[in-house]
Amino acid sequence: MFATKLIPAGTRLICEEALIQLHEDKDLPDLWKAAEALSPEKRAELLSLAAYNRRHEETDWIPAMRATYTGPSEEFDNLLDRVLHVWRIYETNRFTVRDAAGNRNHMGLFPNAARMNHSCDPNVFHRHNHNIMRLTIHALKDIQPGEEIYTSYIDICHPTPERRRILRHWGFKCRCLACTRPKTGSDLRRRKLEELTAKMKRNEAKRADREWQQWDYANALSLMEEIIGLMEEEKLNESDTLGEVLENAAEYAMALGWWKLARDWAARAVEIEERCLGTDSSEYLNAINLLESAKLER
Repeated sequence: MFATKLIPAGTRLICEEALIQLHEDKDLPDLWKAAEALSPEKRAELLSLAAYNRRHEETDWIPAMRATYTGPSEEFDNLLDRVLHVWRIYETNRFTVRDAAGNRNHMGLFPNAARMNHSCDPNVFHRHNHNIMRLTIHALKDIQPGEEIYTSYIDICHPTPERRRILRHWGFKCRCLACTRPKTGSDLRRRKLEELTAKMKRNEAKRADREWQQWDYANALSLMEEIIGLMEEEKLNESDTLGEVLENAAEYAMALGWWKLARDWAARAVEIEERCLGTDSSEYLNAINLLESAKLER
């Protein structure tokens, strides 16, 4: 997928409804049933997508297929081959989908979005917007005419070996600029980011379990500032991590009574969420509410 004209940062390129959407617990018979329910045009769209030729190790889905099969017995193996092909397409191209409550417990196929290639230095950001039940793609930066449009299939706050390990799911070894440039400070920064964001999540789990004191907030805010500095050095201006970090920083600053700093962090969060997700996203609305709270200096 390539830009045909200048695409300014923050532009919504795609807003797409799922072709197929399934709960993460569903298995191959459920996927096949959903595929068979598609119109001929939609089914052709599904079958036009790429499929990584990976093995399916389980066989417990086969009796369920046999139980509902009414065709000639000699054709059953061919049916299984077709089911596995659809499964490979699904596994290669699926995106995380959130339900109406925002829970990330579904997967969906979005044919237009699926045609984007991966980069560990992406120029667009994708996320399922559960407020409008669409997958949205927004430009992270200005994209020039003729430039390829890349998203990231994974969380990119990892060093190169770990990113490449995760990307084996899609059957390729990433050779984007971030993975092939000389390993100077970038991998060290991303390894540090990996450690610090894991620590941030542990801290948030602790905050949910007990009431924090002033020093807890001060230590956590120092951690947020370190993460923000590293992300700025790496130019990782995407919402999945940076928006969360900025919003945490604003909350911690408010708890410490540092209102100006809280407003600064919250205003940056609003900017990031609008650029990456749009003004109809729950993340943007949460950031706006946070900013309004930070303006109510106590």
